[in-house]
Amino acid sequence: MLQNKNILKPGHGIRLLQSGNEYFGTLCNYIQAAKQSIHLQVYIYDDDETGAEVTRLLCAAANRGVAIQVVVDAFGSGDLSEKTITEMKQAGIQFKKFSPLFTAKGFHIGLRLHHKIALFDEQTALIGGINIANKYRGDLANIPWLDFAVEIKGPCVHDIAAVCKGVWQKNNIRIPQLTEFVNSGMQARILQNDWLRRKIEISAAYRQAIRRADEEIILVASYFLPGIRIRRLLKNARKRGVGITVLLGGVSDVQSVKRASNYLYGWLIRNGIKIYEWKPSVLHGKIALVDGEWVNIGSYNINFLSDYGSIELNAEIADKEFASTVHSKINHIIAEGCEEITGEKYKQTSLWGLLLDWLSYQLIRTSFKMMFLLMKRE
Repeated sequence: MLQNKNILKPGHGIRLLQSGNEYFGTLCNYIQAAKQSIHLQVYIYDDDETGAEVTRLLCAAANRGVAIQVVVDAFGSGDLSEKTITEMKQAGIQFKKFSPLFTAKGFHIGLRLHHKIALFDEQTALIGGINIANKYRGDLANIPWLDFAVEIKGPCVHDIAAVCKGVWQKNNIRIPQLTEFVNSGMQARILQNDWLRRKIEISAAYRQAIRRADEEIILVASYFLPGIRIRRLLKNARKRGVGITVLLGGVSDVQSVKRASNYLYGWLIRNGIKIYEWKPSVLHGKIALVDGEWVNIGSYNINFLSDYGSIELNAEIADKEFASTVHSKINHIIAEGCEEITGEKYKQTSLWGLLLDWLSYQLIRTSFKMMFLLMKRE
């Protein structure tokens, strides 16, 4: 109904993971169990307790003969110490920084590597929005940032491996031609956004799903700044009678982006779109759920930066049972830690607050456009 099933591969085992001990316990177990290879790509790799534990486990795996490659974004992981990098390299881990800000040619503005991929023995992959840092794991005193990933087994893992190889070798390796598989199971495919290489697969999948939605759209979105096309599609979906819910962050690590998102609340409410804010911690998750059967999850944010300024990776999954699991998880999150932002609640915003929201929105839009122009020149 929402997708051409000829391009979705059946035969997958896919499990939803939430940030915190669920994700990091799974990640650490796979590192310890790896026999042949590990490939890790991440935007943020922090020098904190979580980063130190992952580094220790990676080094132990390398010492027992596992071939390991680690790629971090040069900007997102700018605070990763040379001590940690040296520790990895001395253990035999191959390490690279993606798109350094300073090169022999001077200051460089390029696409950011926003992937969060962990690939084990080219048999199992974890992909999503969760970085290697304490804030995504949490502890007894701090609730982890709300985020998600999926554990994938099946044909799509080969596509993820091809993407990892392309990033490591700095080649424009496209996902191989999708083929038919005879084994049964949930259907899925891997999507990329890499604007400079003319890949806008995740953005296109979002638009197509919204355009074809019949009953319900649920968006879990951090840094929510949809462009004109997405807003138009959401508005048209509401006119068709589609129920739309957006789950956004009540607090943010980037206050200007939070205020810019707040500016859109009036538009969302006027168009009958329900808004819920997650209050206990920063919301960093990225999920789209449509008509109880289509799920898109990964590193992609609904904003200009993910469309044009970052390299993103998502999984598109067509399976009613998995979609039901995601739906139940979102409903539980809404019930346990969210506040609905109604029209009456929004009217309580002060004029000064509305002005700051508008100014933030204009500033963010202008900044994104300037960044885009600079990237085109390079």
